[in-house]
Amino acid sequence: MEGGIRLSDNSLDVIGLEAYLGGFHLGPINLNLKKNGVGLIIGPNGAGKSTLLKVILGLIDAKGGNIILNGREITKLPTEKRNIGYVPQSYALFENMTVRENIEFGLKVRKIPLNERNERVLNLARELKIEDLLNKKVSILSGGQKQRVALARALAILPDLLLLDEPFSNLDPQSFVNAIDLLDRTVARIGLSTIIVSQNASNLLKIATDVFFMKNGKMLYLGDPDKALRDPKVLEAAIYLGFDNFIKLSDVKKHANIFSDIQEKDGYLALRSNDISIVESEDNCEGFLIKGKLIKIYPEVNGSLYGELEIEEGTIIKARIQGKTSIKDSLDICINKNKASLILENFNS
Repeated sequence: MEGGIRLSDNSLDVIGLEAYLGGFHLGPINLNLKKNGVGLIIGPNGAGKSTLLKVILGLIDAKGGNIILNGREITKLPTEKRNIGYVPQSYALFENMTVRENIEFGLKVRKIPLNERNERVLNLARELKIEDLLNKKVSILSGGQKQRVALARALAILPDLLLLDEPFSNLDPQSFVNAIDLLDRTVARIGLSTIIVSQNASNLLKIATDVFFMKNGKMLYLGDPDKALRDPKVLEAAIYLGFDNFIKLSDVKKHANIFSDIQEKDGYLALRSNDISIVESEDNCEGFLIKGKLIKIYPEVNGSLYGELEIEEGTIIKARIQGKTSIKDSLDICINKNKASLILENFNS
């Protein structure tokens, strides 16, 4: 016990954390991250994701709770004493400085000797493939290059924790994928605990160890990426994790032989479009059939065709189209129960 707080083997323990920003109330927040873990926080705008990072960093004062980093109580410490690397959404680079000057800025503040500064800057520049940019002004760089410079600056201080606030939102799709791969390699090599805030979970799930959902200042732990994808717990989180069909339980209760284990009347079956299909007979269905009509066929960027279907209960759903299918008034639609997630409640805020 130290100061009334039990130390753990985690890299980061956030316990009952609360803060106020204007009329916004954050918390109480509980978050645990194991050593070298990567926590992904998803949720809508205004959920408090960025505010939480700023409280952990020390830019916003905590009004309750504790922040324990590597066994050290940092809740009341000033930002510069917490040893946390931070990349804000805007990158917050000094446009009038060179890349080298930006990366070594924090090192100068900490009075790191010149030789060590040069070594750290050069090593990070090589790691992040920006060695040829070191003497260029930040103002002439592309979005992807600025993102790497901001990451290098955050890593240069050898932080105990890395906080990334929507770090990929300003990148084009290809730069987005490349940046995630680069981050994955860099964080894995260094062995650094990281928290990433993002509204786009898809590509980030491959580097996350833990997934959290936030809304209205509250947080829900969803588990590791596999568990979060299988059982997102609440409807709002399911939307961010690729579920795009929500069928009311009351509409499927009549399939008693399939859903005899479901006692609740309220809630939804959440499914992804790829887990709903049009079939010619019940023998081809791993789940249960419902009747519906195909009202629209359209392509998506992944190269597949999708259909908009109206099922017998009047609900519109989306399904992947395989084979030759035309717009019809009556079709057998197969719902794959094994891929469905049971959503019994909205996120309580």
